[in-house]
Amino acid sequence: MSIVVENFKMSTPIYTHDLAKAIKHTLTAVGTKDGIVTICDMNSGSSSHILKRHKKPVMTVQWSPSDEYTLATGSQDNQILFWDIRKARCPLVSLDQHNGSQGKNSTAHNGYVLGLQFTTDGLFLISSGSDQRLRLWDVSSTSNMLINYGRIPHSFKNQTHHFSLTPPSLSFTPHLLVPSHSDVSIYELFTGKTVSKLKGHYSSVTSIDVNSNDIEVYTGSTDNTVLIWTPVNSIELNTESKLSRQSVIYNDTWSDED
Repeated sequence: MSIVVENFKMSTPIYTHDLAKAIKHTLTAVGTKDGIVTICDMNSGSSSHILKRHKKPVMTVQWSPSDEYTLATGSQDNQILFWDIRKARCPLVSLDQHNGSQGKNSTAHNGYVLGLQFTTDGLFLISSGSDQRLRLWDVSSTSNMLINYGRIPHSFKNQTHHFSLTPPSLSFTPHLLVPSHSDVSIYELFTGKTVSKLKGHYSSVTSIDVNSNDIEVYTGSTDNTVLIWTPVNSIELNTESKLSRQSVIYNDTWSDED
């Protein structure tokens, strides 16, 4: 039997949340319809403080894996903000897709910011928008790296766009797995090159996750199915006799009889 341990009451509907994978704190960031991010402390059961700067609903929040006090937030106001939660009065920076070339009114996307994902080392941030674009950001310089992934058609607008990265154990070259209608497109992270597509669902893919232990990819769809994908292509030695991986292509392991 499950019981409620803590109960945090928000004043408006919750759109997104993220639990920090930190050592020094057990905080969860919660983004809501009123544009406020509430920081909830799982240990004390209290809301430690709120972050107020977004003008529209917060669609996505992500804790940095390398700095446990840094939080990225994305909103329907087209902005991505970086916060140091120890200094919650104002954000550290608002990311600018034009890298400062078009004045002070910075926006990260020409549409809602729907998804955020840090790389495992915390050096880069990937964002997705309702403008059907992906952007790669250098965290240290907060600059748009101007990688062209092309247009990623999807039907997300008022919900978070979930995507995922291959873990270092799977590929030395990071790959980005992004739902696009009923398919999942696979891109090389630092070149924007399309590697492959996962085709198997009959309706929009709404969720995706990578199991780094079993090296599997899980996708959920509005066709009421969850598919499991496993990688092919073996490890081979390069000319310097070091292990390297080829671009990984995923195949659905289910047969037609399933």
